[in-house]
Amino acid sequence: MPTIIVGRRKIYLGPSTETKPTTGVDVGDQWIETDTGKVLVWDGATWKDATAAAAAVPWAIGLAGFYVDDLLIADRGITGRLKVADFPREVHVFLGQSPSGLDAATTGVKHETANVLLSPELLQGATAAYFEAGLLQRTGGTIALELYDATAAAVVTSLSLTATTYRTRSADILPSLVAGNEYRARLNVTAAGASGSVAGNAFYRLVIVR
Repeated sequence: MPTIIVGRRKIYLGPSTETKPTTGVDVGDQWIETDTGKVLVWDGATWKDATAAAAAVPWAIGLAGFYVDDLLIADRGITGRLKVADFPREVHVFLGQSPSGLDAATTGVKHETANVLLSPELLQGATAAYFEAGLLQRTGGTIALELYDATAAAVVTSLSLTATTYRTRSADILPSLVAGNEYRARLNVTAAGASGSVAGNAFYRLVIVR
């Protein structure tokens, strides 16, 4: 059974006799019956017949394939066509990086990047946001790589590391971000290592999903 991802909604294509999924389905996802032309929409509990409503949308009935920009991708056994204009995309905002050789034998914030303004335009239309960071040097201690809201003077999220890593990602922090506030990243030693312990070579970025 082919699945076409259209923006933030999934469109399933299959015959009316095929068992339709009830798990992993989001509200608004569609099932188009390739043998009857019916359009069913998942309402969170059941598949509802929305053929009459979909008939008002020219591309919703009778798929023959689908277009991504000007590239036609055809799928055998599908009739009609679909214009796909808005796939989810990520915007990466680089926040900076930390130098190597920072003291990890004592606790406290050892390095902070410059502030970055999160404008309303950057967050407009966002569906999720993540703090990503990597730590390439650590010989001891527990290192927290933090996203800090400089305007509110508060830590938004913290990635606690006891080993080096090329990349790690937070949970979705979009509800915690405030348009117009300034943010920076910090390297904070939350548990001291042995004498001579160092940490550093960290990078930080925000990932905005539209």
